[in-house]
Amino acid sequence: MPMFAVNRYLPDLTAAQLRVLHRALAEAARRVSAEGQNVRYVRSMYVPARNRCVCVFTADTTEAVARANEIAQVHFTHIDEALDPGALS
Repeated sequence: MPMFAVNRYLPDLTAAQLRVLHRALAEAARRVSAEGQNVRYVRSMYVPARNRCVCVFTADTTEAVARANEIAQVHFTHIDEALDPGALS
């Protein structure tokens, strides 16, 4: 299944807010999957020095990833298909 990186600009994100973000994205991905679009939230990484957050999803389509992020109500700047070198053979 394709992997996607969702990029966000989130200034001054706290650890508590990052945990809330994590839970919201996981729940939103479950909801979208229950609607019939295959999407799974994998993890997030936050870089405080750049106020940048990258959230990783697997999904069949970019649209499914966008839908999950819209349900979670977390603004993003863009979604890109990504490659995981560990998954390449």
